[in-house]
Amino acid sequence: MPLLKKWIQQDAVFGIWQVTEPFEWFRSRLISPYPYDEELLSFKSETRKLEYVATRVLLHELYGKETSIGHHDSGKPFLPDTNTYLTISHTQGYIAIGICPSAEIGIDIEYRSDRIRRIQNRFLSKEETDWYSSPITDNAIEKLLLCWTAKETVYKVMNKEGVDFSRDITVHPFTPYKDEWFTVSEGGTLTPKEHLLYYEINERFACTWTVDR
Repeated sequence: MPLLKKWIQQDAVFGIWQVTEPFEWFRSRLISPYPYDEELLSFKSETRKLEYVATRVLLHELYGKETSIGHHDSGKPFLPDTNTYLTISHTQGYIAIGICPSAEIGIDIEYRSDRIRRIQNRFLSKEETDWYSSPITDNAIEKLLLCWTAKETVYKVMNKEGVDFSRDITVHPFTPYKDEWFTVSEGGTLTPKEHLLYYEINERFACTWTVDR
């Protein structure tokens, strides 16, 4: 399946690709003389190789032309020789990307699975745990998935090391499916900041994104 979804948020462009095509299909669509094959040799995992080529095909779809991707020492991606901001996320079978010419952006996507329950203590504060689990049957897994992706999304625009997800990033209560957006507070600094996050959640994945204004 090609492009699953493409949308505009303010002046940012986002897209999600469901990766069902084989490696060869994506590789054949990358025709610019970038050192793709040289970089692919550094990956031992076939899954990682597939993510590599699929990411660049989706970026081409959003950006309008084929381009290389650089990475800062922190691992954060960027587009060389341009001021356009870039954000990338992978999960099982999906890739999500955002680009914006004027502001930092973040996106995160996570496939739907109960495994998120096993790591909830790593990223939820006590207050968030109370909210997500009361009542336990009220969209509990959706709240967990959105809390996780929201914190990953905000972390990507914070540009800060040593962030404690349970202490430094706070998701404020909202109602999945009913509320179109929710807010997340960034702490751990002298000037706390609040971020507005949008989301999509369905039977396959949860995805959150933000434009940092």
